[in-house]
Amino acid sequence: MSPIPAPDATIPFLDIDDEELTDDQLREKYAPIRIGPTWKKNPDGSWYLPERTLGWQVVAWVTRYVRDPNDPEGKKPFIFTPEQLRFTLWWYAVDEQGEFRYRAGNLVRVKGWG
Repeated sequence: MSPIPAPDATIPFLDIDDEELTDDQLREKYAPIRIGPTWKKNPDGSWYLPERTLGWQVVAWVTRYVRDPNDPEGKKPFIFTPEQLRFTLWWYAVDEQGEFRYRAGNLVRVKGWG
């Protein structure tokens, strides 16, 4: 896995005040930084997913045994968002020998995201 680039090497126009930038430059400056395969797509527009993963078994277990925290009666199953599903599939991805591909990770989102 390649090292994470320094933020100033990947963010264009970082040293320029926002008022001096065009709309297109602002969109480029504040474009989401995506490191890892969770948001990668295939050429046909479908999501790029791991060939081998234990994630589907994890998703099945969670949807069977974990309840939706927003359901006052506690009867609805927890349903993954599409991003949570893809992240879980990649988190539990394994190589040809059955070893986990990832040993560390970090998913940062705003409060209330999931």
